[in-house]
Amino acid sequence: MRVFFNQKLRENTATENQTERSTAIMATKKQSAKTFESQLQELETIVEAMEEGDLPLEDALKQFEQGVKLTKNCQQLLEKAKQRIQVLSEQQELVDLDVDINEDEDAD
Repeated sequence: MRVFFNQKLRENTATENQTERSTAIMATKKQSAKTFESQLQELETIVEAMEEGDLPLEDALKQFEQGVKLTKNCQQLLEKAKQRIQVLSEQQELVDLDVDINEDEDAD
């Protein structure tokens, strides 16, 4: 009986963990669906509203929380873009050519 109970407990815990991961992934995908530009615009709107100082405290806190989320997401998107550029640069094996453009004129 004890073994059966422990097994069921592990199964329930695993199911709960999987549900939590799925929920987190869906939230991330939903947030990622917005473009960098639209998130940055939303962040600017939040900053402007907060700078005016007319928001009630609770609304200001909600806006601040949303601003933090947007900032983190924008930073992640920028980091991903930076990594993609780095990978593309390495794949193309970009070489810095040190060429003297006046070299041909000196030969004449």
